[in-house]
Amino acid sequence: KNDEVLLGAVRFGGNSLYEKADLYNVRYATAVDYSTGLGKYSPIELARMLSGKSAGLYTSIDNYTESISGSSSQADIETLFQQLYLRMQAPRVDKTLFRAFIQSSEDMARDALSNPDAQFTDAVKRALFNNNPRLALTPRPQDFSHVSMKRALAIYHQRFGSARGFTFFVGGFDQEKIKPLVTAYLGNLPMGEKAVGYKDRGIRPVKGVVVKVVHAGMEPRSRVTVVFSGDAGYSREEARRLRLLIGVMNIRIIDTLREKMSLIYSGGMSGALLRTPYQNYRIITELPCGPENVKKVEQALLGVIREMQKDGPSAADLEKAKQGWLKGHQVALRTNGYWLNLLQDSGLHGTDPAEALADEKAMAAMTPEQLRAAANRYFNLKNYLVAELYPASAAGKK
Repeated sequence: KNDEVLLGAVRFGGNSLYEKADLYNVRYATAVDYSTGLGKYSPIELARMLSGKSAGLYTSIDNYTESISGSSSQADIETLFQQLYLRMQAPRVDKTLFRAFIQSSEDMARDALSNPDAQFTDAVKRALFNNNPRLALTPRPQDFSHVSMKRALAIYHQRFGSARGFTFFVGGFDQEKIKPLVTAYLGNLPMGEKAVGYKDRGIRPVKGVVVKVVHAGMEPRSRVTVVFSGDAGYSREEARRLRLLIGVMNIRIIDTLREKMSLIYSGGMSGALLRTPYQNYRIITELPCGPENVKKVEQALLGVIREMQKDGPSAADLEKAKQGWLKGHQVALRTNGYWLNLLQDSGLHGTDPAEALADEKAMAAMTPEQLRAAANRYFNLKNYLVAELYPASAAGKK
């Protein structure tokens, strides 16, 4: 896009660096910062100043990283840089707005907890990670009694007060015109000493076959979630195999569970190789269905997996998955977001972005036997979690 500028910066750190006593403060640090305004401007004043401009910037703190992302038109790129500088250097203190933030957050948390999908998602996380106290669950109203404006903003400044370790990428601009802005705004950000890294807090999925049953909601609808996880070394080649395997599996899931057996409304499989805090993989299948079909859905999914492990994909399904990936990939190549993500991954993990140029040839050469081997590697039928959501009215029924 000729008139799109994207900015991204990410580095290791995140809430892994903080002890349990600070988890709520670090979890809501960026929300507290945004709720109180920017520099000398309240949120209302800031919105008025930015009216008519196309420029926005956001900060976030995740488990093992902290990041900055933003976008603007070419005409408003200086406004983007101004927001970036102020977000990192001028957090605003406003006790009245902080109290309003706490009250509204408590109200929203009460509403969110009444959602059966939120209850189910929390139950899946707890079961998968054995009730680890560092899990980020759906906010509870009582969470916000642990949030201090002073401490949350102090943590925010610790995470974003120094630019050390950040690599900034922007796109869709004239290099000569942007140099003065880079000098004025990025060049003047402090580079105070900061340890760049994360702590491995030992959050690991449970082992063995685990079944979790949840009863929530009044509607006669259910959901089946199946999670496969385990250790796995990362390489771009292996990531390609997993991506294509999941593409083939989604074709089989739709064809078998929805079209032939009429067991599901929608749903599918997703997954990735993960590198932080250790090299591992996670594959998640979400299948909405009727309460009467829960067990049938589980058995049908496992049947599709066993077929893939035994026979691999058919030539037709493999070609269909390759073409589906290629179509999406060719669209992605024309977006700034794809290249931004590629460069950020390079900056964070030290990967060579040029490897992406080999994706099309490598995917086209993938064989049924390679995917069959991948299915046996990643679908360990002795180590997975299955979670079942039923309506509350089904509790106690056989």
